[in-house]
Amino acid sequence: KSFASARIEGSYNRYADVVTPKVGLDFASRFGENVGISGGLSYYKRKYEVDTIEPDGWDEDDGLIYADEIQYRDYDVTRERFSASLGLDFRATDTTELYVRGLFSRFDDHEYRRRTTFDLGDADISGSGTMVSYSDASDKITVERDIKDRFERQETISLSWGGVTETDDWKISYMGSYARSSETEDGNLDPTQFEREFEGEGLVVDVDYSDPKTPRYTTSGVADFADPSTYELKDIEFVDSGIAKDEEYAAKFDVARAFPTSSGVFTAQAGFKGRWRQKSYDAEVEFYEWDGAADYTLADIVGTQTFRRGDISPVASYTGATEHFYSNFDMYELQEIDTVFDSAASDYAIDEDVYAAYGLLRFDSDVVTVIGGVRWERTNLDINGNEVLLVEEDGTLPGGATATEDMVFVTPVSTGRHYDLFLPSINVRYQPADDLVLRVAGYRSIVRPGFSKLAPRFLTEVNDDDEVEGEFGNPDLKPYKAWNADLSVEYYFSGNGALTAALFYKTVEDYIVDVNYEADDLDDSGTIEPSERLVYRGIAFDEAVIPLNGDKAEIWGVELGFSQQWTMLPAPFDGLLTQLNYTYTDARGDVPDEGVGELGVIGASRQISLPQTAKHTINAVLGYEKGPVSLRLAGTYRDKYLDELGGSVEEDRMIDDHLQLDFSAKYRASENVQVFYEWVNITEEDFLAYNNVGGRQNALESEYSSWTMKGGVRVTF
Repeated sequence: KSFASARIEGSYNRYADVVTPKVGLDFASRFGENVGISGGLSYYKRKYEVDTIEPDGWDEDDGLIYADEIQYRDYDVTRERFSASLGLDFRATDTTELYVRGLFSRFDDHEYRRRTTFDLGDADISGSGTMVSYSDASDKITVERDIKDRFERQETISLSWGGVTETDDWKISYMGSYARSSETEDGNLDPTQFEREFEGEGLVVDVDYSDPKTPRYTTSGVADFADPSTYELKDIEFVDSGIAKDEEYAAKFDVARAFPTSSGVFTAQAGFKGRWRQKSYDAEVEFYEWDGAADYTLADIVGTQTFRRGDISPVASYTGATEHFYSNFDMYELQEIDTVFDSAASDYAIDEDVYAAYGLLRFDSDVVTVIGGVRWERTNLDINGNEVLLVEEDGTLPGGATATEDMVFVTPVSTGRHYDLFLPSINVRYQPADDLVLRVAGYRSIVRPGFSKLAPRFLTEVNDDDEVEGEFGNPDLKPYKAWNADLSVEYYFSGNGALTAALFYKTVEDYIVDVNYEADDLDDSGTIEPSERLVYRGIAFDEAVIPLNGDKAEIWGVELGFSQQWTMLPAPFDGLLTQLNYTYTDARGDVPDEGVGELGVIGASRQISLPQTAKHTINAVLGYEKGPVSLRLAGTYRDKYLDELGGSVEEDRMIDDHLQLDFSAKYRASENVQVFYEWVNITEEDFLAYNNVGGRQNALESEYSSWTMKGGVRVTF
């Protein structure tokens, strides 16, 4: 029968202090006996604020642990999404059903970020315990205050068509699809940066690190430290245009033949699929400096902070920098070297074609299902990017000469390769009794590298001290390959409840990690000599982060679950329900620890927990379900995990454990009307990334955004 549903919702974030809407409409209808149409429309707008603190360059000296840089970031974000879908189903004959389905989605993200940065790497350091003082007595302290005004639009359109034909014991299915997505930036100032250097002026910056999540600073010695007119424009990074495109065609065909027997049904099935994908990114980034007769300072566009974790003023207004740039464009001077470097640095284009075929045999009976088969895949890659070298004045040029001015060199890089994989699998489901289900599975799986890591972007900068910093992609990355084994038991209670237990084991080859490399000052001269530099793909560097394949890793774990609706209890407790699941995961592997050679990684290795893998995760729900009332209090806990490798174990980037409580309530006012409410992140749990330099937890990123409440009504017709 025909169906329609409308949903109206409001969302309130405590930080943003504004109610934003979300609406949706879904419908389905049939015309006659053979034609059906379905679709939907949805729109939401969300405003939220995030306060972030990001210290970096942690070091230890005589027991004093301190950061060389601290950033205080004030984010104000507005997001909007509109989407529409439409589907048509058609019964062409008694044996054939056809369909056409389409989807369109537009997502807009407008972000303002005001940031105050303390560059303390050259300061004099003193202090004790968790109190550290930075002084400009013998060198400089740089304070930067900037504003990012960035608008991004993402659009996705997809279209699929296909059908199923079933005759006697044959089943044939077929599908074709097209999808295109894009992300564009146009005319963004990302960022506008103002700067002041203090040297010998008596500035002292005292930082209290006693709370690792919120380092707090105070300043003394310079009366006009917070005067916005003393912070002059450094430069503007203007994204004239930036577009990422992802386009994909796909087609597949499957055929199956069933063979009924007295003991069950045997099925033989085979299929083919092709996927042709193109992804690219092209940016035109321009850098400008002020060339007007009068100084351009922060005072010309000063605003009011919304940062709640300390005083980071003065800050820029939201739109002042953008308005000033467009109104006074003829007074800005283009910086050609930086423009050429950044415009070429991020560009890449990748074609990835995947061809696959499979065959399987299946047996189904009243108590057992067995499915076994093998899948073959071939992946063809055509990868294009740039090798970009920036040499500052007095730096060493290729060939050994000294640069007399800043120079940039751009060399296109193209490479291609292919690989084949066979992926066998077997799955067995056995149900010896109505309340007991056993499952066992063994299979091989792959995960392909992300295009952002695969892109051949080889960026190096040689500064006037002849230090070489690198940023590299890796077109030689192999896909993750894993052998997997799973075993599970499910027991169902006579009432509405179940108890489950599962074991899993994986052995993974060629997992991908980002490795941070730093050359060693072998002769303790204080300078990295050319002979001491590391080399990647023929490019020498002092420091770089490189995505690399690890060797092998083993993952095993246990999953336990319990759910029960307590209908056996006397009223009103018969509406209570509980759910609980726990997962233990042990994931360990080896990664290179030092040395990079021309053709890959050499040298020592160390064992790590695999990135983004928490050892303990727990989900628990206490609820009530009776009559028109539905209530849920949910708690989610995730253990700490490794996020990114540093130059040593203590410099590894870790993500702190997370415990979040959420509450939801629904009330069915009538057969067609339901009212709902949600309270997300009740305890205002924050996010913390940290390292362990000096044996202490030191923040690398501390993020806080408070709770959100949602409420609304759903009506069905």
